Parts: sequence; C-alpha cells; structure tokens
Amino acid sequence: MTMLEAFVKERNEALFSLDRKKIEAYMIKYGETEIAQTPDVVFWASVYKAICSIKDAPEAISKAKAWLHEHGMSLIWRDRFCPLICLKNIEASSYNN
Repeated sequence: MTMLEAFVKERNEALFSLDRKKIEAYMIKYGETEIAQTPDVVFWASVYKAICSIKDAPEAISKAKAWLHEHGMSLIWRDRFCPLICLKNIEASSYNN
C-alpha cells in the first residue's frame, strides 16, 4: 500500500465512522489543533461535504446529502477544491448555499 492509499484509507475510516472523537483525532494528527472550538453545525457540515466529495463513498453519502439538505446547505464547496476537512478559519455562514 502506498502512502497515498494509506492516507485515503485512514481518512475514509475516520469520516465514514461518523464518530466526532475519531474524526477529531484524525484531524489533530494532521495539524488541526482548534477543532474542539468548532461549532457542531460547522463541524458536521464539513464532514458531510467531505464525504460527498469522495468518489465511491459507501452508503454514508446518502446520509450526508440528507443532513446537508435538512440544514439548508449545498452539496458542493464554494471553492474549487474541497479541503481535507480544514475547519480552522471557516465560519458557519460560509456553508450556506
């Protein structure tokens, strides 16, 4: 397994678990140190948008789309590329349609 494959596997395991503590641990491992202060809606919007951007995502993608729709959020990122799940400088308002 290449380093990239291992990274993707680890990322997917964290995201698809939908376990905030596991996702936070993964993010902290990759340098996100202010995750604890992230409001729930911003955290989950980021997680679900990240899931929606993963090709061949498991059934988690339907839950992600439903959550985003229920919260009035789009399925896509405003920027061209989806960040890993970097929440440090993101405000909740940036997730609205």
